Amino acid sequence: ENPRNPVVSPDGQEVAFVAGQGVISDLYVAGLTGGAPRRLTTNPGGTAGPQWSPDGTRIAFESSRAGSSDLWIVPATGGAAQPLTTHDARDVNPVWSPDGTTLAFLSNRSDDRSEVWVVAAAGGQTRRLTTQGASQPRWSPNGEDVVFQASAGADAQMQVWRIPATGGTAELLTDGGYTAQADY
Repeated sequence: ENPRNPVVSPDGQEVAFVAGQGVISDLYVAGLTGGAPRRLTTNPGGTAGPQWSPDGTRIAFESSRAGSSDLWIVPATGGAAQPLTTHDARDVNPVWSPDGTTLAFLSNRSDDRSEVWVVAAAGGQTRRLTTQGASQPRWSPNGEDVVFQASAGADAQMQVWRIPATGGTAELLTDGGYTAQADY
C-alpha cells in the first residue's frame, strides 16, 4: 500500500502515516511496539502531510477528498474527519501552534503563489500572514511568531523571516549567500 509521511506522536507511542495506491490514499496510526495499523480515513482522494496536535488527540492532514486540497482534522483514536479549510486553492502543510489552538499552513489562494495562512483548530475564518511568497512555516516555541523561508535580495536566494502570529510586518532574519531553511 506504499506507506509514507511517517510522523511520531508527541508521547512517542504511535506513528501516523499515509498509505495507498496512486492518487487514492488514507491516514493510518500504528503503535511503535507493533500491532495492526488503525485506518483513520476512508478517502476518495489523496491524503498527505499528517501532523499530530501537541496533546496527541488529533491529527491534521491535507486531503483532496472534496475536490481541491484542503486541511482536515481527525481524532487520533478514530472518528469523522472535519474540514478546516474549504477553498478552491491548494491548502497544504499544516503546522500546529504549540498550544494546539491554531494551525499555520501554505495556500496559493491569492496571487497564485504560496503564502502562510492561519486558521483556528476549531475551524473558522482563515487569515493571511505573509505577502511576499513563503514556504516552510514553523511556530516559535511560545507561539508568538511564525518563521518561514522566502526569497529575498537581488539574487533571490532563500532567506529566513519572522512574522508575529497575530500579523504584521515580516522581519528578515538572515542575509547571506547560503541556502536557508526555517525550522525551530
